[in-house]
Amino acid sequence: MEEAKTRKLNAMEIAFIRKYVEDTTPTASSLFESQVAKGNATVTEKPGFVTMMIGNIDVEITSGGDYNGLNIQMWYCGTPITEI
Repeated sequence: MEEAKTRKLNAMEIAFIRKYVEDTTPTASSLFESQVAKGNATVTEKPGFVTMMIGNIDVEITSGGDYNGLNIQMWYCGTPITEI
């Protein structure tokens, strides 16, 4: 079994998540930007699964969804971002 790897998010990854938020939950755009500004953005990767931390936002990405072939779920402090 391959071990998970953690690294800093790059600008393209942040831009992709920003676009996802704008497309799916525009009311959360200002919250997303405030969390990006904190500068604590990391990604942990395992085969078929990615977890991102952007400030207090947790992002889980798996394949097989309907957004560019990805299933993306986001939470802010444990609350689904769609409820923020």
